[in-house]
Amino acid sequence: TSGESGEVDEVRTSTRRFARSVVAPIAERIHREDLLVPEAIIEQMAELGYFGMSIPAEFGGVGMSDLMMILATEELSSASLPAAGSLITRPEILAKALLQGGTESQKKKWLGPVAAGRLMVAIAVTEPNVGSDVASLTCRAERRQVHGHDGYVINGAKSWCTFAGRANILGLLAHTNPDPAAGHKGLSLFIVEKDPFLGHDFEMLQSTGGKLTGKADATLGYRGLHSFTLQFSDYFVPAENLVGGEEGKGFYLQMGGFAAGRLQTGGRAVGLAQASLEAAVRYTRERPQFGKPISEFQSTQFEIGSMTVQLEAARQLTYS
Repeated sequence: TSGESGEVDEVRTSTRRFARSVVAPIAERIHREDLLVPEAIIEQMAELGYFGMSIPAEFGGVGMSDLMMILATEELSSASLPAAGSLITRPEILAKALLQGGTESQKKKWLGPVAAGRLMVAIAVTEPNVGSDVASLTCRAERRQVHGHDGYVINGAKSWCTFAGRANILGLLAHTNPDPAAGHKGLSLFIVEKDPFLGHDFEMLQSTGGKLTGKADATLGYRGLHSFTLQFSDYFVPAENLVGGEEGKGFYLQMGGFAAGRLQTGGRAVGLAQASLEAAVRYTRERPQFGKPISEFQSTQFEIGSMTVQLEAARQLTYS
C-alpha cells in the first residue's frame, strides 16, 4: 500500500542519514585498530529504535516488518558491517525466539530492555567442532540446586560468539537431555546473564563458584564486535531463564530466531556490496589513463554495469 511504501522510504532515508553521518566517519578507524563499537553509536541506535525493530510496541519495541528491518540493516552495513549493520542482528534473533516461545513473564522481563538497548545480546550456539549440525552440540546444562536456588549449571565451550564480551546476556543453546540419541530434541535455550567487558578477553566469576571465560578471535572483516571463544565451567543459570520454561524446545526456538537473522545476513551483504560498488565507481572517475578517466572506457562501463546487475538481483531476491 502507499502507506507502507512511505514507511519503507522513511526507514531507508533516516537510516542512510544516520549511517553516513555518524557511523561512516569512524568505520575505518574501528576496523584498522580493531576497536569495540563505541558506546555513542549504541546509544544513538537505541534511541532510533534499531534494537527493537521486530519487538511489538506492547513490549517496548517499534514493531516493524521484516522488509523494513532488512532495509535498515542494508543501510547500516553500507556504512560499516561490524560497527552498525551486524549490531542489530543478535537482539533480533533472541527477540524472535522469545516472541515465538517465551513465557509472558519472560517477554515482559527481557524484551523491553533489549529494545531500549539497555541489554546487549550475543548468541552462543556454534562450538569449536560444531557449526550447522546443532544436534551434535556438546555444551551441557544440568539441572541443579545451587546455594538454595533452582537452576542449571552450564559446562562446555562455544565459539564465534560475536559481541559476547560487551553483551549483557547470551542466548545459549545447550543439551539438557544427557542421552545423545535425543539429538535436537534434547536442546534447550537459555538466557545467560553476565557482566559487560570491553576488552579482547574476560573472566566472569560467580559467587556460586561458576566461571565464564572468553577470548576474542581475530576475524576478517568483522572487527568492532569481536568474536569470542567461550568456556563455561559450572556456570549457574536460574531456572526462570530457560526460554519457554520447558526443556527440549530450544532447537525450534533457535531456528526460528535464526530465520530472521539470516534475512539480515542478506541485507548486510547487499549493503556491503553497495558500498563496494560506490567505491569502485568513484575510483573509475578518479583514475586517469590515456588522458581521460577510465570511467569513459567501454570495458570499464561493462564491468560496472555487470556488478550493478548482480547487486540489484541480490537486493530484489533478499527483499522477496
